Amino acid sequence: MTRTVAVLAAIVTTAGAATATAAIDPKGLALRKADFPAKAHKTFEQAGPSINLPGGIHAPAYAVTYRLARGDKREDIHLLVVAAGSVGKARALYSAAVRDAKEFVDSVQHSNPRLPSYGDAQYAAVVGDPGTEETGGQMWVRDGSVVWNLDIKTDPLAKDFGLSKAQTLHELRTYARKEQARAGG
Repeated sequence: MTRTVAVLAAIVTTAGAATATAAIDPKGLALRKADFPAKAHKTFEQAGPSINLPGGIHAPAYAVTYRLARGDKREDIHLLVVAAGSVGKARALYSAAVRDAKEFVDSVQHSNPRLPSYGDAQYAAVVGDPGTEETGGQMWVRDGSVVWNLDIKTDPLAKDFGLSKAQTLHELRTYARKEQARAGG
């Protein structure tokens, strides 16, 4: 009887280890249509390790963009989720992404605005000038071995001007909270 228990324990341990090391599907961690207002629609979707990631890092990734209409204003919400496979690789990706984001300083209005924490590390910026045609915000979050980017922009072809700082921060908080819940943070 003890031998049978030992064999079963070994099988359960092996199955658990295989499940724990199985690759995380980044698409399963990303925002879905249900996370957006009813009239939002997907305008872009790409999955796979071929997505151009900061730092030249290769890892399973999923990118998606949803377009929202708010009166005459059109807003694009782009999300990138990367299942880096290890905390070290996620840290390297996050560092490269933040370094790239900080190089975009010519149009940054507020770097690291006040936002709740959504992971182990995060960087956020409000970009553009309120009242101009293209404004929005972006954030990079690393939570364990998962890195995600949320990028919110207004459509320059819309009849109305861009988002204010308060509107941008509201949108970042809204969708970051939802993405944190999806990614398990």
